[in-house]
Amino acid sequence: MLKALIIGSCVCDVIIRVHQYPKISGDENIIKQQLQLGGCAYNVAHILQQLNVPFDLFAPVGTGIYGEFVRENLIKEHIPILIENNKNNGCCYCIVDDSSERTFICEHGTEYFFQKEYFNVLNMHNYDCIYICGLEIEETTGNNIIEFLEKYADKTVYFAPGPRINQIDSNKL
Repeated sequence: MLKALIIGSCVCDVIIRVHQYPKISGDENIIKQQLQLGGCAYNVAHILQQLNVPFDLFAPVGTGIYGEFVRENLIKEHIPILIENNKNNGCCYCIVDDSSERTFICEHGTEYFFQKEYFNVLNMHNYDCIYICGLEIEETTGNNIIEFLEKYADKTVYFAPGPRINQIDSNKL
């Protein structure tokens, strides 16, 4: 069995629990805050790891407090880091209220911007399928991913556009 190539982000999720969302200009105290690994690609990789399915997580890891958090936790989980650079990672603030309603506020850092040269480290003979997240396609460097995928039409591609599908340029779709 060949590996799955998982292209996308691995981010620090900052989970903020509140009783209720404040109204505009309001004030609400945080009940609890925690940090954990997240991002669509990481979530898929984590599931494949639990199922003992071979994969490579192809997610840029940069610098800053969030980059260090991502790096340390990927190492703890024995997930190799294939792309490193000296740009800051962003994060995702996940606000959850008492009804479990979730709202996301994201700061996209290096983990969402794929450069053409990143793909040079891959040996595509190792993979039979590719998973790609929509958030990365939406970004300004999304065409770099699309151009890469077009070279490997023989691979099965799983595309998860996510909840922001309407923000992805129709030409990219």
